[in-house]
Amino acid sequence: MTRFVWGIAVFMAVLATVTSVDACSNLSVVMADGAIVIARTMELEGLTHNHEQFPFTLETFKRNTEFSGASSCEGTTLPSNSLGFAAITNHIPFMNPVSSEGMNESGFTISLQLFTIATYQTSSGNAGKTPICYMDVVMWALGQFSTVAQLVAALTNDVYVVKGKRPSSGNYGHWIAQDATGANVVIEYINGQLAVHDNSQVGVVTNQPSYEWHVTNLDNYIALASSADAKLLKNMQAIVPDLGTFPSNQGHGFNTIGLPGDSSPASRFVRLFYLKGLALANGGVPKTLTSAIQMASALINTVFIPTGSATPPSVLGGYDSTQWTVIKIPSTKEFLFRTYANNQWRRIQLADLDFTQSQTYALYNTGDGILDVSPLPKQQSPTLTNSTAEDDSSPSTLEITSSHTHRGPPVIPGNGAFRSL
Repeated sequence: MTRFVWGIAVFMAVLATVTSVDACSNLSVVMADGAIVIARTMELEGLTHNHEQFPFTLETFKRNTEFSGASSCEGTTLPSNSLGFAAITNHIPFMNPVSSEGMNESGFTISLQLFTIATYQTSSGNAGKTPICYMDVVMWALGQFSTVAQLVAALTNDVYVVKGKRPSSGNYGHWIAQDATGANVVIEYINGQLAVHDNSQVGVVTNQPSYEWHVTNLDNYIALASSADAKLLKNMQAIVPDLGTFPSNQGHGFNTIGLPGDSSPASRFVRLFYLKGLALANGGVPKTLTSAIQMASALINTVFIPTGSATPPSVLGGYDSTQWTVIKIPSTKEFLFRTYANNQWRRIQLADLDFTQSQTYALYNTGDGILDVSPLPKQQSPTLTNSTAEDDSSPSTLEITSSHTHRGPPVIPGNGAFRSL
């Protein structure tokens, strides 16, 4: 490789590392029996309009995998995992893989989301503790812990989280961890200090500012209510003989006037919190897993970001778009995912996986998810179309690159809303 070509390759790799995880959202719905269903989006500020430009894959990691750890941190190591796990992983050029989302065989799950104001720890005051690179926290946690309580204890007593060796690009993060017991916490580092917040009641996380700021900001929208005050409206009404009574209710949905609709972290936090509250208050707490998945899916759709709709934050930056979305059910160890191009939910069931082996699933290039139900000749059944997204010429069926056969069932019985892999 010539020196010029090598320089171009390095330059593009650096640009890839400074693209920001700008607009992630995390939402949890608590069912009547206390189980939680979690929905999360991943948005990235890309350098082009191609929403599949980032090298994400969905991978399962066998127990006792040897990890190299993030190449951006010095003096840190990533221990091998005692628990098998599935994670969405980014293979950035010239860097070791970094996972930003996943669930392990115990149902413990953790998400990494952008948090530009994070200030991590140093060795000062942490004698006897092990340093962990912030980019390794997801893999480390998934491989070591079965519960949120175990993770919080380790972060408090055993390790300290450090930043990378490169100058800060603002690509720091905070974490949301949940488990099969229903535990739900937000983990942030503010001014070098660990802050852990119980998120089980709020159930929403976006990005900066701090979680404390976001929950306080909810007070500014207290006027949003589940229904109009009919008595107050009647007392205010006036009659115009030839026109009618004013004001009057001309439709429905006016209770959410004032709910912010932009894509900023603050607005997404408010929107998800109040829409979830309204859905639970008026629609009822989900009693079945199917209804909880439907509610979580509908709510997370309200923060979907189309490519080009969010203004780039810098000259080098591109436009945010929702690269992928996941739904996680810790109690049943199910992991659902879909992408910008293919909105059909696909699923892996961790209870059915063989964690003595690792395998990789294609996240992108899986068709458009459109089901053709037009009349077909006898002996044929409707199938997924082979039409694909832009720059996508692969077949619509999910490609599994693996040395062994997956043991999960091919299709979920019932409503057919998502496919099993």
